[in-house]
Amino acid sequence: MFIINATDYAPISPVTAPCDIIPMQIGYKGENQARCVTFDLSECVETFGAGTFTIKFKKDGSSQAYTVAHTDQLDNIAIWEVDSTDTSAAGYGMVQLQYLVDSVVCKTAMYRTVVFDSLA
Repeated sequence: MFIINATDYAPISPVTAPCDIIPMQIGYKGENQARCVTFDLSECVETFGAGTFTIKFKKDGSSQAYTVAHTDQLDNIAIWEVDSTDTSAAGYGMVQLQYLVDSVVCKTAMYRTVVFDSLA
């Protein structure tokens, strides 16, 4: 399995045009559980205490984001196992993690993603 660390990529920000950002490659069209993306939650846990998280993903051409199916947390690291639902369409998307503690909602920056086309 390929492991992708989200913090190795520049987030989408108001001062940076999306076309200037190197997207994280989350796979090829139709891949299933071949890659995982990690998010470091240490700062959120230290600031707000123990909580839960969700990872939202918006595919290319989609009008709204959805919560990804495979999430886990180990030693303050959130893990997204990219599955065939996430790679069903080639193109550029966005991903963002939301950390929840009671009524506190903490969000990471959004990251540009890309799913490459494949022959099969």
